[in-house]
Amino acid sequence: MSPRSRGPVSPLDGGPPADAVPGVSELLDELSHLLAGHFGRLRVRGGVSQFTAARSGHWYLTVKDRDAVLSCAMFRGANRWLGWRPEIGEEVVLTGDRKSTR
Repeated sequence: MSPRSRGPVSPLDGGPPADAVPGVSELLDELSHLLAGHFGRLRVRGGVSQFTAARSGHWYLTVKDRDAVLSCAMFRGANRWLGWRPEIGEEVVLTGDRKSTR
């Protein structure tokens, strides 16, 4: 079925019609509001499993623990003052705001 169909998302699902299901942007906006209202600034600890320093100066990294993985970004204006660069396998504690990418 197409995303705009009026029937269930899947014949086996039995869920709401597809047009009643939020889109990606709507879901991320709602999750962002819920997290911001409940946590404010976030802190998380994990091991660096991926790291990319983009030509723009932004850093993109993935941190994980035994059960979950979290994708993160650190923008050029923040990381240029660190004097340190994450390495794969390094345990880190990250502090920041929960933002979603569209």
